[in-house]
Amino acid sequence: MMITGKSYIGRELSGKGNVHYRTFNSNEEKENHWNIVEVVREEIDSALIKAKQAFLSLGKITEEGRSKFLREIANQLDEHRDELYEVYMAESSLTRSRAEAELNRTINQLELFAAHIASDSYPETVRHSGVNDLKKTYLPLGPIAVFGSSNFPFAYSTIGGDSASALAAGCPVIVKAHPMHAGTGELVAKYVLIAAEKTGMPDGIFSNLNIRSHDLGAYLVQHPEVKGVGFTGSLTGGRALFELAQKREVPIPFFAEMGSLNPVCIHPSALLNADLIQNWAKAFARSISDGAGQFCTKPGLLFAIKGSALESFKMLLTEELERCGHHSMLHPELYNGFMNKLTEASQAGGNQVRMFEQNTSASSVPSFLLSCTSEQFLSNKDLRHEMFGPAAIVVECQDLTDMNNAIAVLDGQLTGTMLYSDTIDPGLRIIFETIKERVGRVIVNGVPTGVEVCEAMHHGGPYPATTDARFTAVGTNAIRRWLRPIVYQNVPEELLPDELK
Repeated sequence: MMITGKSYIGRELSGKGNVHYRTFNSNEEKENHWNIVEVVREEIDSALIKAKQAFLSLGKITEEGRSKFLREIANQLDEHRDELYEVYMAESSLTRSRAEAELNRTINQLELFAAHIASDSYPETVRHSGVNDLKKTYLPLGPIAVFGSSNFPFAYSTIGGDSASALAAGCPVIVKAHPMHAGTGELVAKYVLIAAEKTGMPDGIFSNLNIRSHDLGAYLVQHPEVKGVGFTGSLTGGRALFELAQKREVPIPFFAEMGSLNPVCIHPSALLNADLIQNWAKAFARSISDGAGQFCTKPGLLFAIKGSALESFKMLLTEELERCGHHSMLHPELYNGFMNKLTEASQAGGNQVRMFEQNTSASSVPSFLLSCTSEQFLSNKDLRHEMFGPAAIVVECQDLTDMNNAIAVLDGQLTGTMLYSDTIDPGLRIIFETIKERVGRVIVNGVPTGVEVCEAMHHGGPYPATTDARFTAVGTNAIRRWLRPIVYQNVPEELLPDELK
């Protein structure tokens, strides 16, 4: 494994900047030894000049050619697993089993997009013969900037869903490598570019830029050659960049995923007996604590009706969370942010079921369960902020009407979950309708963690979960973010694209 710390400007390694930083190993509580060189504006300009030229060349490459490119990326990642796992674990403090699962997911979604664009159904076309002869198809937008996420160094970063779908659409990609796993990003980018060269893709189809400063991130979003942006990160960062994208002389699409509380509504029938209570306690303890709670679909709010059944559930859930042990968080910065949000929530009226443990750190953090009344929840917004870590709040409601009123104050979410084991009563129907208006995916009798990569999946939701609830970041429909429709009216066949002939 060799990490140069440089950026890829197309196929060229470049390190012209004089700002250096290092990634961090939370498990060992020390910095990794490789130095990362932050790009300068000149290098961003160079990457976009190459991307513009590559975009013009991509118009001559068929869907079959791009499909082979995506499959070769998957092959390269598969062939270099051990090397990738080593740097992934050093920078994320996640386990090898997690690294394997995430890399498998990354490879599978590359294969999914490769198969999708090589199928007869792509691109979607519509024909109409009426007053005029109309034929509708789709064109790629152009160079796309992708901001990698902190919590998925493989699946949502360098060649994650945003990059894979943009390349599938025929758009060059310029990745802003996440500074917390810049070494992983460099290695992945290396194998993407080997695949590009092997399959005859133009230089500039892919660049990987080491950017840590907000100013350089803003410069990338505002660059005139960037035609769209994919972002996964915080609400603060996503909102700021979204506004910059809209204030450009020519505004561009900005697709951001910015976090979610993923509310869970527990109908009394779901806690009818000890077996049900135990089953749900085990399932949600795992869902809350897996990956140190650093999943965008972690259940952060559990709404339930006061009573002895709820007390039993809280007790068992606390016990199961304790059995899950301590966790290493991705980075001390994320740990500090998590602890600040946890303190805010506890001071906002949340009565702690589990006491804070002293001397926790990014390498050793337990799971936390808080509880509050519905009145406290309704009156204090600090109880409605995402805690990006292993914690959840139980909101104790008087009845189903009270529960529905509490859910109704929530902003947009990625998911909403309902638990029940009896007939669907009117109160449950009302709650279902309330949840439906606030989420991109409704789950019944399950946990929200675990996003299946397939055509039917929608990973998005109303603002502030995402900036555009109509689009997904997961599944084949993710490609639609990077395409624009075009209609050919009375155009002779020799001028039409192949899919319309």
